[in-house]
Amino acid sequence: MKYLLIVLCFFSFLLYLKAEVFSLFPFHGSASETSGHFISNTLEGIDLAPESLKINGTDLKLKMRLVSTPLDECADILVKNFKGLNFFVSENTLMIDFKHTDGSLERIYLVSFQEGVYPVIQFSMLFPEGLPVSNGQWCENLPLPAQASIKTSMFFQERNLKYGAFTSYRSKASIEEELSAILENNQWSQLTNCIFINQEKEKMIVFSVSEPDENGVVSGFIIEKPVNLKK
Repeated sequence: MKYLLIVLCFFSFLLYLKAEVFSLFPFHGSASETSGHFISNTLEGIDLAPESLKINGTDLKLKMRLVSTPLDECADILVKNFKGLNFFVSENTLMIDFKHTDGSLERIYLVSFQEGVYPVIQFSMLFPEGLPVSNGQWCENLPLPAQASIKTSMFFQERNLKYGAFTSYRSKASIEEELSAILENNQWSQLTNCIFINQEKEKMIVFSVSEPDENGVVSGFIIEKPVNLKK
């Protein structure tokens, strides 16, 4: 029962991580250009403590704010105050990218967990010009499959959380088997096909590997985070 609760909590954490990392990480595309004013300060709310992280070895800050405005009204406010913004909209989320005149890129990601309900959670990050591209660096002690190409590595210092993304031309099954063998050989206990616990270190690792795309490339990610296993 205890491990079941840990697994459920971890899946809840993955949803939170998606908002923090997957939607905030840079991608190549157009962005509106602004000067001086940070759009992340436009919507009124309560700021939470920022979090330090490294993306591909670059030090960055993740900022969070509880916005006291429903999501649809947030969009209206931003449209009225800033012309020509690029919006990326999906169910209960709103993302904006824009480029400052100094070349830096600011990204805002707004999440509403239920339509018409607030506060809305605003995540924002400021990326340097050129964006933190992969330099082949991988998080220490995080397993990496053989023949894999490193795409992204992230480290959240305050929470001692590690994240790595990779691609490979190997089969999904062979990568999963290799990662499982590496973890088991290093005293990690398997909870499910892709979730492992190390009781001595009080840490959890989860990994996921996709089916190959039309070019035969599979994508995968690995996350390591501390967990409290004490009774």
